[in-house]
Amino acid sequence: MQVYHLDLHELPLFRGVPAAEVEQFIAATDAKIKRVGRGKRILDAYEENHNIGVIVEGEAQVLAEDRFGNENVSHNLERGALLGSTSAIMPQVPYDMAIEALTDVLVLWIPYQALLTAGPKLGRTHGLVMK
Repeated sequence: MQVYHLDLHELPLFRGVPAAEVEQFIAATDAKIKRVGRGKRILDAYEENHNIGVIVEGEAQVLAEDRFGNENVSHNLERGALLGSTSAIMPQVPYDMAIEALTDVLVLWIPYQALLTAGPKLGRTHGLVMK
């Protein structure tokens, strides 16, 4: 998968990682880039999630849900923001936040388990990303 045109190496997650090594990281973790249309949900509250997302392009907002199901805007996310990490790392804890696209959004989804096990394949690159 050619991802150079997305300048992923410029994202904070990949700080210090050359573009060619970002390409290897994507392949080793089987990360996928998905497009989400404006107004659509990127993640729903309480939804099972096994991936850590990184906004590659576009803007989104985090919606906090109260115990009655009412949603309030918590904060906005833009290029480089991580999302879904809490629900991916701790799936047993209900996560009461939803994320909605304010514009068309590209999200890089990295499978959490693959991220943990990719170290031997990636060496130094894995260390830089995990940092």
